[in-house]
Amino acid sequence: MITPNPIQGEAALPLFTRRRFLIGSAVGCGSFALPSLGAAAQSPRADRPHDRLITIVMNGGMDALGVIVPHGEQGRLVAARPALHVPAPGQPGGAIDLDGFFGLTPAAAPLLGAYQAGELLFVHASGLADGTRSHFAALQRMATADPASAGGGDGWVARLLAARRPAQSGELRALTVGVSVPREHRGLASSLALISPTNSRFPGAPGHVAARREAFQRMFDATAPELRNSAEVAIGAMAKIGAVDFSGYVPANGAQYPVTRQGRAMQEIATMLKADAPVETYHYHSEGWDLHAQNDPSGPNLRALLEDLTASIAAFHQDLAGSSVGYTLVVQSEFGRRLAENASWGTEHGHGGAMMIMGPRIAGGRVDADWPGLAPQQLDQGDLAISIDHRDVLAEVAQRRLGATDLNAVFPGYAPRFRGVTV
Repeated sequence: MITPNPIQGEAALPLFTRRRFLIGSAVGCGSFALPSLGAAAQSPRADRPHDRLITIVMNGGMDALGVIVPHGEQGRLVAARPALHVPAPGQPGGAIDLDGFFGLTPAAAPLLGAYQAGELLFVHASGLADGTRSHFAALQRMATADPASAGGGDGWVARLLAARRPAQSGELRALTVGVSVPREHRGLASSLALISPTNSRFPGAPGHVAARREAFQRMFDATAPELRNSAEVAIGAMAKIGAVDFSGYVPANGAQYPVTRQGRAMQEIATMLKADAPVETYHYHSEGWDLHAQNDPSGPNLRALLEDLTASIAAFHQDLAGSSVGYTLVVQSEFGRRLAENASWGTEHGHGGAMMIMGPRIAGGRVDADWPGLAPQQLDQGDLAISIDHRDVLAEVAQRRLGATDLNAVFPGYAPRFRGVTV
């Protein structure tokens, strides 16, 4: 029962407000406390044993052949993509050479700083060890990293955190900057989605925050355990994330984030990392990569997506450079696009794609590839073949940067082959 005073007129929030308050929270367990970030937590902890994980999913199928361009096979690219191919390095609008074989499309040029600093790695011809070209199936299977589950099991990030240590009651361990908890976090009792962490303070007059929290706690104490436990995570998160000084944050090293949803999300994540917010993994879902038409890397559609994504990542890297924050950023898409362009100057769903891995302990400044080739007999049903299972990359990051000791618990039944993606 809610006591009307001293918060009469404020605590009795309407039902729709209470429901919105809980959107995105996962199921927790037991009782909870409401610690907030004190002054000492405003500087990062140098003794933190594991990296914080940031995952970005490029939803829709990013055209890896048009972004990390294998210009070493330029003749085949031109033949298959007469309108869409990226010109060779040295040509007008040409790829920016990386290693003599691969190059970046010009719209992805912001990534060069992190790449040249040796902290950004591209993993090409990578992806799911699965033949699906369905968005729904591929996204689910990528998120679980367990093809045997057909996408129906827990997310790989959820298994990673569960294997590392049991969750504490009401604890927030995984945060999505967006509208919904991703499949990667499915099965995790301490995951939350916030559209804008900047606006996550407990609503209402500051002088009555403690009383309103207590009222909400009592209100949900009388509900079913699942709802009560979800409330514990959500209310606790408001205390913790709400204590971060987002408004006073100034990016370091002259970093400038794009004034976009993604740029804002990456700045918010950087702010929480530097404030040592009690979150172990962050997620962002990048939409719009399913370009069946007008997929020219120099045209407005793909170029806008790339400029937003790469400028956001580049600003994040610049902002955190020289800090004591340990992080690993993993960017991947459910699959790539077909080699051949279609009649609409686009590309259909393909197979092999590319991952981007960034962080101060990543062996970057290179493109890692067991290149399968683009000759007709080397393709997989007309698509770039997958020669690197994405679990090889994720497993190495999980063990060497994220503290996983039992990889079979994270990637069931799979024996990964480490590729030296970490240092």
